[in-house]
Amino acid sequence: DACDTSRGSPVDLALACRSDVTIFLAQPWAPGGPRKSVPSYAAETERATARARALVESLKGRYPDARFVFVDDGALVASMKQRFEAASLPEVRAEVGRGDRTLFRDRLLGHASPRVHELAAAAWLVALYGADLDSLALSRPDVDPAAIVGPLLHARGTSRAQPDGPPPDEQGGHRTK
Repeated sequence: DACDTSRGSPVDLALACRSDVTIFLAQPWAPGGPRKSVPSYAAETERATARARALVESLKGRYPDARFVFVDDGALVASMKQRFEAASLPEVRAEVGRGDRTLFRDRLLGHASPRVHELAAAAWLVALYGADLDSLALSRPDVDPAAIVGPLLHARGTSRAQPDGPPPDEQGGHRTK
């Protein structure tokens, strides 16, 4: 079957090409993290997450038979920034720097460090494949993904995906239908 590429939106195109497609959405981290206070950065992240949740809900209403996966990378970075400021993220030695013991690589936009990228990838592995956070072997042995990513996923009402069970619902690393 040829896809009908005349469809307007990316969701329409994806569904025209494959009815059993799963659509992945992510909420990126807010720019300028190193220049903002923890409360300011957290508030900005919460507003962006609310907009993303509204978009997911809108898409679910418009495409009731489609499956959506949403991961809130922004909340992960905001949580890490908060933990760093509270000195409860000992493996991170500086907010900004070149090494992997930082949160951000630059002060202007706040590009993520390799450590943040790896933890965001761990969240995606949970969301997409039901990975067990406790069994992930990260390139930085001092990082405990279950301690950093796990509480965030559970605080947002998520659970680890169960391969034989129904997909989790709603936000932050879970499938929505």
